[in-house]
Amino acid sequence: MTKFRRIIFCLLLLGIAILPSFSQAQSPARHAVVIGAKSGEQELFDENLSYCKRTSELLLKNGFAKDRVLVFFESPESLPGSTEASSDAILSSLAKLAGSVREGDELWIFIYGDANINQRGLSLATKGKRLYDKPLAEALDKIPGRQFVFGLCRQSAGLMDSMKNHPRVLFTATSDPNELNPPRMAKHLIDTFAANPSSSLLEILKSASEKTEEEYKSKGLAISETPQLFDGKDILSFPYAGSDAKMLAVAIAAPKPEKSTLTESTLSGTAPVPAVKTERPTASAKVAEPATEETKALLAKGQALAAKHPGFKAVFLWEKKSMTVSQDNAVQTTSDTAIFLADGSASEIFGSLILEDSPPFVEKELLSARIILPDASFLNVSPEPSITDTKMRRRLVRLKFPGACAGALLELKSKTSEKPENQMPMFEEEFQIQHEFPVGEAELVIQYPKDKPCRIKVYGSEFKPVQTQTPYSAVSTFKFGEVPAFEPLAGDPPIADCVVRMRISSLPSWDEFLKWALRITEKSMELDDPVKALAVKLTSEAKTDTEKVKSIYEFLCELRYETTPVGVRSFRPRLPSEVCSSKYGDCKDKANALAAMSRSLGIDAYLVLLNRGGFSDVSFPCWQFNHAIAFFPKLEGYPNGLWCDATDGSTPFGTLPPGDIGRAALIVKPGNFEFKTVTLPSGAENILKQIVSLEEQTDGTVKGSMVVSALGLADYELRQQFKRLSPKQAESLAQHITNDSFSGLSASKLQLSPLHELSKPFELRAVLAGKSARLSFRSINFPVPLWAMVAAETRDRPLLINDGQPLKVAQELSCKSTLPEPALPAPFKTEAPGFKASVVFSNKGGVRERIATIELSQPMLSPSDYPAFRQAVLEVLKALDTDF
Repeated sequence: MTKFRRIIFCLLLLGIAILPSFSQAQSPARHAVVIGAKSGEQELFDENLSYCKRTSELLLKNGFAKDRVLVFFESPESLPGSTEASSDAILSSLAKLAGSVREGDELWIFIYGDANINQRGLSLATKGKRLYDKPLAEALDKIPGRQFVFGLCRQSAGLMDSMKNHPRVLFTATSDPNELNPPRMAKHLIDTFAANPSSSLLEILKSASEKTEEEYKSKGLAISETPQLFDGKDILSFPYAGSDAKMLAVAIAAPKPEKSTLTESTLSGTAPVPAVKTERPTASAKVAEPATEETKALLAKGQALAAKHPGFKAVFLWEKKSMTVSQDNAVQTTSDTAIFLADGSASEIFGSLILEDSPPFVEKELLSARIILPDASFLNVSPEPSITDTKMRRRLVRLKFPGACAGALLELKSKTSEKPENQMPMFEEEFQIQHEFPVGEAELVIQYPKDKPCRIKVYGSEFKPVQTQTPYSAVSTFKFGEVPAFEPLAGDPPIADCVVRMRISSLPSWDEFLKWALRITEKSMELDDPVKALAVKLTSEAKTDTEKVKSIYEFLCELRYETTPVGVRSFRPRLPSEVCSSKYGDCKDKANALAAMSRSLGIDAYLVLLNRGGFSDVSFPCWQFNHAIAFFPKLEGYPNGLWCDATDGSTPFGTLPPGDIGRAALIVKPGNFEFKTVTLPSGAENILKQIVSLEEQTDGTVKGSMVVSALGLADYELRQQFKRLSPKQAESLAQHITNDSFSGLSASKLQLSPLHELSKPFELRAVLAGKSARLSFRSINFPVPLWAMVAAETRDRPLLINDGQPLKVAQELSCKSTLPEPALPAPFKTEAPGFKASVVFSNKGGVRERIATIELSQPMLSPSDYPAFRQAVLEVLKALDTDF
């Protein structure tokens, strides 16, 4: 062995290193601890779960080794890879870090969840015993290296006193112990880190603070959190002027060694750190990002789904919603939707969307929006500035997808937060699962407090949910899978009765609802002396209770309909004195005034609630009403009671407008709840009659007259059509009615019955003249599009005609002529389920007559009855198209 080799061997035996130490050759390590303390309720649980998950993903994406990111969460089963957030587990892990972290290493701490300040300091709501700030600070003080602590929990200001005695960076969302709400800063800080990971920590904190302040201002809220920064030397308030310049050298993204130089850090005291180039966070440029495997796969999925459903302008790849109910009945709903535009016309529907809310009770937040173009490149989209409609108390935000065209895919994620605003003793939501476009994957998750009753009912499907639990909530998950489109057709029942939908309610019974309704409305029935005197004056000439009710009813019908419901006013009627003095009201205002004023005269009357134009499920207690009318249990001439709807001023006394008949109405009266079906009085009829008398002149022209009269629903429809028209517009409508029966005749010299006098039936008179008169194809003015309703040979759903009410249409045509008498067509008659029609011809003394009658006695037809009904209608069309 040579002398040199012997020296080396001896040195090795003595344990003397002759190579550079490992610690000198190794770059600084980066460690992180994410703490998610208990939340206290489901909504905050979901938020903190999202914060912890996003933070850990952010760290891993930006160079932190997976085995150096410790995550503690209150429910580890909800966040795979995490450890239960107990005080002992957190302190034990920090003690281990004290032995493994070296000088020059980095330690990033993120703290989320519930905390509170008491005499002992700030305590985190960890599982088991609480974790106080002082033991936490002491554990961190023992760990070498550079530390960056982000207090994003409730009352995070309490961390400052115990942690500012160490040259670490500490950022807290609040600076005052009296700032008690869960901070909004957490979301904005994570968003800013994710968008700009290479930006300096100082710029990140400034940008996140600005966005938090902007959120409060944009929503008209008082700013309830003021962040603060300890930079290792001083405690600074936003905008953190004078902070240590070395903070500009710190970023969450891993530094790039080839571009780094070493410099000393004053934050940790001695360790060299890489100085990286930083830039201020900026908004995303409106330039498409290049295609990725993910965007290509999504487009392929959209194309495949569109090919499966040819003819549809768009298809939904997925529509996923998640609803979380809090103890105070506040509801938060997140929505995640992806829409593939199969046709260019779909961009007219989805290319520009309006997001609407009504702060502070209903707030909608756009979480993300993206368009994937046909070449698989993509663009993240931001909304335009919001517009506030002060009259309607709503805020509108337009979201435009630039480049929306056939072959593009739109993604939209949003969150809607609804606060209780109406003192209702329940939460209630309804979701429509089936739409006009096919859905590839439909999913709905409902979370509600374990100790709060919740009932869920699915309509149009037998699907059953998967039931699970979180620490705070019971969870019902509905994975409907692929849902076919619902394609509306003429004559459909209300859409809610046709599609797959779901109702959710915490209301235990109708009796509980009735108690609330009585509490809300009882004071609204009170009358002051002037209104009592008005009721007496209006009925001074009435001889019966029925006549008294009619007089009050017609007075209220003349008042203008107007409403801007908000808060409890959405449910509580205004006082009759307010309605009468202001001369306007909505449905509940007028119905309440009618009932209250009638009661003041000793007439039994009640306010009732119903779902106008829709179905009410009396077996499922929840709020499912959109209309209010009055009910009189007993009146002369109405042994089964009388329903009165004074809402829009076009409904004659004793009749009802469209949408009321056949609805289940809840009577608002003390005692047990009671539903009654709204019906027309016995003997009431819906009749439309047209009488046309023509005479051929010696010069070959035709002159004559037309009289159109109506009762019931037909009366209502014609009043509504004519009441707001100018003279020329009314003349044009009369001409349209004439054209339904004849071609070649013009209508002039109109005479209308007084439209505001509801006691007089509607009547229209017009003079007809023309060079000739020929019956049109339809040759009868039918008030509903009966002919369009039977266009299809078969039907897969019920057919609803005339609002579900019986209807009779009669037409009498006569024409005096000196021409030779033609052969008369044979009389025509036909019948089908719920349908009867006849056409009779005559010729007496040179006057030719045709009398046609169509009667609908069963306006809701089943699909099995439809073919016979259709055949009968086509036969009527043929009979009416016969000249005579």
